[in-house]
Amino acid sequence: NPATAQVGEPFTWVFRTSGGKSESYVVNNLPVGLSFQETNGIGSIQGEPSAHGDHLIEIVGWERSNQGGGSTESYFLRLQVTPEEGYGGDGVAKC
Repeated sequence: NPATAQVGEPFTWVFRTSGGKSESYVVNNLPVGLSFQETNGIGSIQGEPSAHGDHLIEIVGWERSNQGGGSTESYFLRLQVTPEEGYGGDGVAKC
């Protein structure tokens, strides 16, 4: 932690809880352009971010499907999305 991504470029981050005991997850604060997928207890955040900036993504694992049973403590992934190549930190093209 932190992870990095670039505006307009494919990004994937795969995760599971320690011991692989979670059957479902809740993921909050995803940047625009990214989505969450879960299959058989393994989660992934993927897509192409559309705006640069720092993001704090919250992930919570649950013992059962549909957020049932007990939950893990929140895990926070810091994602730094950088501007497209050829652009400055302010998003303005450099000539």
